[in-house]
Amino acid sequence: MTSAHDHHMALIHRYFDAYLQGDPTILDEVVWPDYYQFNGGTRQDLEAVKRDVPHFNGTTFSISYTIDDAVVSGDNAFMRVTFDRTHVASGRRSTYTSLFWSVARDGKISHGWGVHDMITAWQQEGIVPTGEAFGEWMRERRALAAVAGTTTEDANA
Repeated sequence: MTSAHDHHMALIHRYFDAYLQGDPTILDEVVWPDYYQFNGGTRQDLEAVKRDVPHFNGTTFSISYTIDDAVVSGDNAFMRVTFDRTHVASGRRSTYTSLFWSVARDGKISHGWGVHDMITAWQQEGIVPTGEAFGEWMRERRALAAVAGTTTEDANA
């Protein structure tokens, strides 16, 4: 008999398979049709997530992952995951950490949250400066956002 922990972790691994294989239809196996997730504060429904999947492995990036830590408590799973990715066109590589929280309901994932250390990835890929230059880069973005009446996140989009 499979424990709730093992079942939830199997759902998570299959969820990540969708990204690794670039196949959004895999999500239908492990999440409910009303699934939603928050990434960086942005809510995405299942159709939005499915549109993103093909870009993560093969089209834009080649990705692998390791679940470093996982705690399953009841219907909740909390994970710290390390991603290794290579940008297909440029060959630039990065390794970064993400935190995930998923909630299962009746054998599938109902919703989740993800927080990704994209600044580290972008710095390793040469997209965002490091050190003191990063501080200047952020000040410039905040100034641009203030002039435009938007947030720093809007200015970086």
